[in-house]
This record gives sequence, structure tokens and C-alpha cells, in this order.
Amino acid sequence: MLPRPKAPASPRRPQTPTLSEQDADPGPASPRDTEAQRLRFRQFQYHVASGPHLALGQLWTLCRQWLRPEARSKEQMLELLVLEQFLGALPSKMRTWVQSQGPRSCREAASLVEDLTQMCQQEGERRRGPDVSEDRTALLPARITPTPARSLPTSKPLLPRGCV
Repeated sequence: MLPRPKAPASPRRPQTPTLSEQDADPGPASPRDTEAQRLRFRQFQYHVASGPHLALGQLWTLCRQWLRPEARSKEQMLELLVLEQFLGALPSKMRTWVQSQGPRSCREAASLVEDLTQMCQQEGERRRGPDVSEDRTALLPARITPTPARSLPTSKPLLPRGCV
């Protein structure tokens, strides 16, 4: 009986590259580092000359550098993915402002959106003045849940003119 030839590595399930020594214990990452890693992963471009296996290996490495599975729980990694998707779904002006505030969680990003929406409504009402010809109370929800009070950083860009 002839020896069986070794099966080539499946292109559909590339092996996860091993971490280098410097990636083994990255320590705590700042939000700025996390964002830089996310952008490197998201802006990766396939180059035909390098080949698909090398490209997949590079993507695995970039993804691990961003999500840091050795230092984060599954829940924390999901938080990063959902936060990215949430921010990407916002209108561009709103997204720019919310991102400039540096939210670290989905809940914080949602609170920022609520705060911005409320500030825009107040600004619009201030510019228009009271409108007694229209009853707007019918537009309010039956139960209003107040947003937790928080101070916004003043070193970050202020609310965009004209809001969203």
C-alpha cells in the first residue's frame, strides 16, 4: 500500500497565527490604541501579489491586536464590535461628535446620543422661541426616562453648529 499524501491546508480554515513575544502580554490598551488597531484591521486591503493565505494571516494578526482575546473576555470583545456597528449606523455629524467624546461602552455612546439629541432640541427651541400655535405634548412619550446627569468634557469639540 502506498503512503497517503499529506492533505494541503484548507484555504477555507486558515490556521490562526501564533502570537509573537511582543503580542503575548500587551498590557492595558488605551482607547486611542484600541481605535488605531481597529482602523488597521478595518482598512486592511488585499494585495494579490502577497497571496490569500498571507493576507488571511495578516488579518488574523490585526484582528487579535484590536480585540486582544488573550486580555479581554468574550463580552468585552462583543462590546467593541457592537459599539463600532452602533457608531457606524449614526448620521455622520452625530457619529463625528459622539466619537470625539471617546465613548468606551455601548451604554456610554447611547447616553451621548441622547444628550446630543436633547441639546439639539433645546437649541432649536431656543432659536425658534415658544410656539403656542402647535401642541407638541402629543408627540412626547407617555413615560419619560431621564438620562443620567453627566458632565461632558470641555476639551473635546463642542456640539456641531446646527446639530444633526
